[in-house]
Amino acid sequence: MNALTGIGVAVTREEPVGGPLGLRLAERGARVHLWPTVRSVPPSDPAPLADALARLDAFDWIVCTSARAVEALPVVTSPPAPRLAAVGRGTARAARARGWAVACTGPAGAVELGRLLVEGRSFRGRRVLVPLSSLAGDELTGLLREAGAEVERVTAYETRIGLEDAARCRSDLASGEVRAITFCSPSAAEGFGPAADWPEGRSARCVALGATTGARLRALGWAPAEADEASFEGLAGAVERALAEPRA
Repeated sequence: MNALTGIGVAVTREEPVGGPLGLRLAERGARVHLWPTVRSVPPSDPAPLADALARLDAFDWIVCTSARAVEALPVVTSPPAPRLAAVGRGTARAARARGWAVACTGPAGAVELGRLLVEGRSFRGRRVLVPLSSLAGDELTGLLREAGAEVERVTAYETRIGLEDAARCRSDLASGEVRAITFCSPSAAEGFGPAADWPEGRSARCVALGATTGARLRALGWAPAEADEASFEGLAGAVERALAEPRA
């Protein structure tokens, strides 16, 4: 019997039935519930992104913190001049699928990737393109600028926040059908809302893809477990461990 057999697990990232995270949870026996709290749409002003992509050879590095950011990059037949850094294996895999070579794969979290990049490397005067969500914070770009990089941040996609069927989610939590809720980004946490607004969710485990998402959940009053690595496989494993541990 698989570790999650018969256990309901909610996925708050935007993905279809049989999507990458849901598939990994289902392989462990989980009943997957799709509760998207964020939706990604193209930038309302595509010009800055298009302009940056037209000047790719002007950059030394491109830093991607999600597979959605990678999707904003062109498909290439040979790796372009900039070196690419990615958060986690999933983002790196998405980049390679589009023809990019990945020079640095960081651990879970944008800040952690930024720290890994600047340790042992000189970024003074380096030109760095950072395609991000419209709601992404400034921690990563701040770290790179502090290291002396010339950072160009562009909106790769806009994030729309909101949970569509909260009544159904409350019912599934109250009945114990859903025993774990997964979060892949700070935006997903924001879309779900503060723990105080979800008394039905007190018995459910909250599991974050990385440290940045975990920190946002804690700020909202949740007590999340965190994946050891920024990948869907790592997140599914973290759900298993979280449900196996006794609650404090």
